[in-house]
Amino acid sequence: MGSVYWVLAVLLVSAGPGLGRPDLPDLAVVRPESPPSGGPLVVTVTNLGTAPAGAFDIHVLGMPLPSSGLQRAGRHTFGPNDGPGWALWAEPGEEPGTALLRVRWAGGPGFRRGGFEMQLSDLGEYRLSESSFAPPDIVYAGADGAVNCQASGYDADKCLALLLNYAPPQDPLILFRGHTEGQFEPHRVWLGARPALQLPCRVRLSDLLGPSPSAPLGVESVVDGLEPGASMTRSIPLSAPVGQGGAFVVADPANRVAETREGNNVAHVPGMPGVVACQFHARTCFGLSDASMDAQMWRAAASGTDLLVAVDEDWRLLRHSYASTSDFEGDYLQEVRSVGRETLVEHWTELGHSPGFDTPRISDERCYAGERSLEVRFAAAETAAPRELALRWETARDRLHYPLAARVTVSLWVYPEDVPPDACIILRFAFSSQVDGHRDALTYAVGGNGSLRPQGDGPWISLPWTPGQWNHVELPLTDDAERRFTAGTDNAITDVVLSVLTGQQGGRLFLDAIRISAELSGDALDQVRRAWLRHYPNLVTDAAVAAAYYSPQFVLLGGGTEPIEAVPEDQPAHWARATARSASNAGALVLSNPHGAGAGPPDQALGPAAVSWQRAGLYGARLFEISPRSGRPPRLDDDLAFWDSCLAQGLGVVGIGVSGDSTGGESPREGTFVTWVRSPEASLSAVLQSVRAGHAWFGDPLAANGPIEITASPGGFGAGSVVLTDRDWCTLTLNAQGLPPDAELVWVAAGERVAAGRVPTGGGPFAAALDLRIPKRGTAVRAEAYDREGLPLLFSNAITFLRELPAGTDALPEDRGGIALGEWVVHDVQRFAIAQLVPVEGGVDIHGTGLGGGFAVDCGRKGPPASVRAVSEFGVARPLDYEWDASTVRIAGLTDRQVVQIRWHGKPNR
Repeated sequence: MGSVYWVLAVLLVSAGPGLGRPDLPDLAVVRPESPPSGGPLVVTVTNLGTAPAGAFDIHVLGMPLPSSGLQRAGRHTFGPNDGPGWALWAEPGEEPGTALLRVRWAGGPGFRRGGFEMQLSDLGEYRLSESSFAPPDIVYAGADGAVNCQASGYDADKCLALLLNYAPPQDPLILFRGHTEGQFEPHRVWLGARPALQLPCRVRLSDLLGPSPSAPLGVESVVDGLEPGASMTRSIPLSAPVGQGGAFVVADPANRVAETREGNNVAHVPGMPGVVACQFHARTCFGLSDASMDAQMWRAAASGTDLLVAVDEDWRLLRHSYASTSDFEGDYLQEVRSVGRETLVEHWTELGHSPGFDTPRISDERCYAGERSLEVRFAAAETAAPRELALRWETARDRLHYPLAARVTVSLWVYPEDVPPDACIILRFAFSSQVDGHRDALTYAVGGNGSLRPQGDGPWISLPWTPGQWNHVELPLTDDAERRFTAGTDNAITDVVLSVLTGQQGGRLFLDAIRISAELSGDALDQVRRAWLRHYPNLVTDAAVAAAYYSPQFVLLGGGTEPIEAVPEDQPAHWARATARSASNAGALVLSNPHGAGAGPPDQALGPAAVSWQRAGLYGARLFEISPRSGRPPRLDDDLAFWDSCLAQGLGVVGIGVSGDSTGGESPREGTFVTWVRSPEASLSAVLQSVRAGHAWFGDPLAANGPIEITASPGGFGAGSVVLTDRDWCTLTLNAQGLPPDAELVWVAAGERVAAGRVPTGGGPFAAALDLRIPKRGTAVRAEAYDREGLPLLFSNAITFLRELPAGTDALPEDRGGIALGEWVVHDVQRFAIAQLVPVEGGVDIHGTGLGGGFAVDCGRKGPPASVRAVSEFGVARPLDYEWDASTVRIAGLTDRQVVQIRWHGKPNR
């Protein structure tokens, strides 16, 4: 298949300088409170690092920061067939109102032939100020507002830089072309939000060039420096009040201070009092994510998140069923093992080999462990050009994804039987994506004399071998990462490639008993994770557990972090135990990913597994995750269809928005939803109490800053309410703010669009009313908002109208139930599960179970009641205290099962 020597050249990444972990500062912005109207913002920055920080600036901005925008030089790579290519990123220019657009070859120096051509069409909004390049590698020619650039792929150090003056953007267009080894593939990249865009790496205009995040709300504050462990506080006057989208405090926006962490340099200042923006399902290097903890925290804080819940998914902290051994005992290069009821397959995939290499094979001629080993043969070649065989270790469910914080070591045995002096084995470990988009990597060279090092590669870790015997090789990944990388252990293994590299001569060698071991797991590793979370005081953080191995798939919020039992034999009983645990801890069981349950596209019936979930009452789940991430089929459409199906059956589950993103993503617009919750504080317990009551909406934090809320009258029932009613009509009111001009607002009833409207071109608050006919089977109604391109913005929770209680249930939800029967309206229900309302002569009886809460009853023109009392299930009656305001009776402090009797005749309360 031709030489694959370039594979190794691309993979060999500099491991960084010297021995000894570097001492670095760590500037952490403490999450500020929203300032009083017209008052200054008090900002505190702490140096959590081990070295002094030099001078840095503090900016207060009035809009969300692009997730990969000007402050952190987020990079976007384009290349043929998703392979190596050209990186494009933007940095702030030295002058206000300018951006520096950079283009660099990102494939490494081993790219033998290549080219790149870019055309930037400014459409009258962007003006080229100057360009810097190094001919002849980069050639520039421009005319009539367009910039044409050409660059060769020979020298990765050459970078094209265009300095642009920019105004509020419209839709600039960048065209890319690249070719490699006879392949040619054009790329057209619109930096606007074009839904037809299909690229390996999607880009939004706001990610790269604007709108400018440097428009300040506060004056620039300069800090001369900060010693390790020291804090400083600045009172920064604001030029305008903090808007409902909040403000963003950025320490060191020019990134002049090299730090251990960059993800805690940004803090969000909430702009809506009593509203908390939540990421309920965040993945980090301790779990399924390809992004580091630092990168995920940066994206969260820069998107306006206030509360983040780091989820241990599929027993990652316990390393349940992780791949740890490759003994080459299976057929060809495949290992099959059984873990519980699962059959897990792991294998080595050949990335390619140069001429002269035989296909690697499993051999019983020589082995160190078991009965077989991997044999690699290579014949002599006519030319002296370096030759290579490359293999990748692959597993299902990313079961090589070890966090380096677990203190990871890899070992193997190698037998170089008859090898030339220049032959060696290369082991390359790639790690998590960092804040600026780069990935650290460790490269080990076992054997050889160093003569075959690819040109331009970074430092290797060289280890010797002795030909003619089994050699034990130890690779202390965590120790080496700490010595070489700024991020150190904020990494997890994302890729393992093993290569055999040789020159002209032939030979053969054997490999066996590859092992991965880790010192920490379970509680010990969780303690490390929690300690790291404390390094991000710009976010309120908590932890949770999830299980996605089996259907149903659930997340357990606020129910403790001890792992859900692995490999349950009786799944209904298993989830019932998890539900009980969440209830006992005031938590919530969250239903996740209906696609695993067989849900199909919206125009098809739900799969049988999904139907069985609904018949089981969602196993007690109170919340349902809804994600915007595209997939097969598209995730958002499926999630909404499943949600509407649950609501139609009276399962008044509350929707929460999550990112669904395990890679960190390039754009929050495509990979992030957050959930806004009306809560008195940002703690997980307080937030869950509010979200269980449905006081939440969700959507894209960079495109809209809400709220979107609906109410139904009579009764003033809000989103999340489940209302038992005998009425045929109701009036619904929609209020939305923070939407872009020309956004579309849509009413959705029983899963169907029933009405729509558009935000005026000038933007501003939006209000609409809808007279809704309630069918005999009941219905659920909610609201959605989309931008002019049809991309999702905001989603309200639903109000569900029932004609009778669903089969199998004996009461309405205790935090969200409501009654509108005849002349009686029961609302503002808190911690009371209504089972029945019975009109009686001279009053009404309300049956239910109190959990320390109560409710309100509209009494019309009846005046204050003569008596209000509770009758226990054992027939014991007692008078109740109540409040009366104009036409409403308010009752609180109800506990246990009872009947609340309200009477307008007879003896008064004593």
